[in-house]
Amino acid sequence: MSEFQKTKSRSKLAGISDVDATDPESVRALSEKVTKAEEEIKGQELVRRIISELELKSFTNIRCLALGSPCRETNALYQLALLNIVVKRLSVKSVSMFDPVSTPLDIAYFDESGYSHEEADPSSPSSTLYYLPHADLHLTEQLLFEKHPVIMLSNNTITHTDRLLTATLHNQYPTLSLLRHILSKTTNQPCDDGFQAPKKKRRNKPTKFKPLQIDYTAVPTKITEAQMVSFKEFEEGPWLNAFTDISCHTITYE
Repeated sequence: MSEFQKTKSRSKLAGISDVDATDPESVRALSEKVTKAEEEIKGQELVRRIISELELKSFTNIRCLALGSPCRETNALYQLALLNIVVKRLSVKSVSMFDPVSTPLDIAYFDESGYSHEEADPSSPSSTLYYLPHADLHLTEQLLFEKHPVIMLSNNTITHTDRLLTATLHNQYPTLSLLRHILSKTTNQPCDDGFQAPKKKRRNKPTKFKPLQIDYTAVPTKITEAQMVSFKEFEEGPWLNAFTDISCHTITYE
């Protein structure tokens, strides 16, 4: 997807000698790190909650975008470990990945795991879980607009957009704006509605605020319903901030 940007970092995790290596020994070293991370997190309440929520969904494929580089980043390593656990527990048939920062070693590990690494999305959105652990607003907007994902395991949409006023969000990311608007009605999580103050007519009267009027019907992508399950209270663990604000979204389109 065109919104990806590649970062030329050559850092690597301890025990990884060369992020460009694809020999069996290097792949085995990364595999051992991923397996260790899986063992660390598989019994954690966060993982149990995520699995329980996903068991209620209907999907046969996973499309993972913006994972980062598991051989260079601790967060990406734990996020890959979660992906592996979901695949095993729910018997997922097909997994495709893409992130331009993936190194040859990362891709060799994906290949060994049976995961494809390709920019073009081979999945049908109606039967796919979209896993977006590192996705920024640009990428999420593009995905919503182009693919109409039904299930997303990603950043909490309300929290992830709360730094932007409603009007700014709507102008820059209209589909995310619509999704946040709908979620604000179906969750207990408030969001900033971009209140503005009208001019005072009299000095002795208090200022009254009125919400900005946004025409959500003009958004091209017609989202009709959305629910979000947040795992905020379970996000603390050995994975540092790998799962901050992770939430499961279910979206219905017109």
